[in-house]
Amino acid sequence: HKDNSIHVDGRGCIGYNLRPRCPRPAGAKTQRLKSYPSFIVKHRRLLAFGALLTLFSSFGQTFLISLFVPQLQATLDISAAEFGSFYSLATLISAGLLPSLGRMIDDVGLRRYTLCVAGGLTLACLAMSVVRESWHLLACLLVLRLTGQGLCGHTASTTMARSFTLERGKALSVSSLGYAVGEGLLPAVVVAAIALIGWRQVWVVQGLCVG
Repeated sequence: HKDNSIHVDGRGCIGYNLRPRCPRPAGAKTQRLKSYPSFIVKHRRLLAFGALLTLFSSFGQTFLISLFVPQLQATLDISAAEFGSFYSLATLISAGLLPSLGRMIDDVGLRRYTLCVAGGLTLACLAMSVVRESWHLLACLLVLRLTGQGLCGHTASTTMARSFTLERGKALSVSSLGYAVGEGLLPAVVVAAIALIGWRQVWVVQGLCVG
């Protein structure tokens, strides 16, 4: 009788494998990779929902907002230190609100919750296009950070975790592609658009994209 849990080392001593490893079937990794296209096609609507939310979260992320800093400083006549203070304050307040607003997804329907998040992000983008005062900038940054950087990603990951059990990791990895696409493509697109149509119009376009 051959027991895979027993092994003999080079000195002839007998021991036990407490966690015997089962050999993986040949081609198992290839099969897992091949299953992604069929998985995406089968759940395309739900995965697209998650990926779009993570993509739209870019509008509240530092890497995108920072592209507008020179124009905002010139328009509002504020220093880099003042803008940094506004941004830090908005981020801290949004972080404080996130736990209480984030848990509301457990109490209201997903459609209603998503509409509120997307609506808030849309209004913040449109409001940024007409910002004239420092307090107005602070309010816009607060809503951008809360709905974009915070609640968009929160809604996407919560939806994937609820909707999938055995393939939850796959769903989360696919929906997270929106982060990579946003960080990889949007900065170049936004810089070109600012030069072409102006920074205020770019915020309008971003708001319309979310809406």
